[in-house]
Amino acid sequence: AELSFCELAGSAQWAAELSVALPADPEDVPVMAPEPCRGITSGKLYSSIMLAKSHFNMREYLRAAHALQHFGDLISHPAALFLRLYSLYLAGEKRREEEAMEVADPAERCQVKNTELKAIEEQLAALHERQSLDGLNLYLYGIALRGLGMKVEARRILLQSVHAFPCNWSAWLDIVAICSDLNDITSISADLKLPDHWMSWFFQGALHMELQRNEEAKEAYMELRRCFPD
Repeated sequence: AELSFCELAGSAQWAAELSVALPADPEDVPVMAPEPCRGITSGKLYSSIMLAKSHFNMREYLRAAHALQHFGDLISHPAALFLRLYSLYLAGEKRREEEAMEVADPAERCQVKNTELKAIEEQLAALHERQSLDGLNLYLYGIALRGLGMKVEARRILLQSVHAFPCNWSAWLDIVAICSDLNDITSISADLKLPDHWMSWFFQGALHMELQRNEEAKEAYMELRRCFPD
C-alpha cells in the first residue's frame, strides 16, 4: 500500500505479485482492509485486489481483470466488482482503439466496437434487477449501455448513479454528452429528478453550455459562486 501511495507503480506491482504467490493459509488470515475495501476480511481476496489495482495502475487491464476472475463473491464487495469490470471495459476500449487505427475508411472505423460491453452489461443488468449496484457500478452499467447505443436507458441509469454518488463528475459528463446527442433537456426531469446536491448546479451549467444556452448556464454558475466564493 505504501509503494502504491508513493506512485511507485512497478514496485507495487512486483510486491503484489509476491503477496498473491504466498502459500494459501487454510484459515485465510483475516485482514483489516482500508477504504474502499472496508468489509473485506479475506486476506487472499485483499491481496488479489491489491494485485489487480497494481496491474490497473500499469494499464495492464486484462491482467487486472484476470486477478479477480476466480472470486465468486465479488457481488458482496462493490469496489472489487467495479475494479474487475472496469478493467474489462478499459481493456475493450484499448483493443477497440488499436483495431480502429488499422481501418483506413473513417466510416468503417466508427463501426469498430468494444467487444467487452455486452458481457459487462448483462452481468450488471442482472445485479441491477436485484438492486445490488452501488453508485460506481451504476455508472459502469450506464457507460456500457451508452457504448451499446442505448442512450435513453443509459441516461436513466447514469442519473441513478449520481443520486447514489453525486460527486462522480464522470457520470455527470456522460449525461451531458447523451443529452447533447439527443438534443433535449426537458425529459431529464420527467424521467428522474436531479439529486438535491450542489453537483447538480455544475451539471446544469455544463449542460446549458453544451446546448449553447448561455444565460441559463450563467445562472447556474452564479449559484455555484455563492457556494464557492473563493
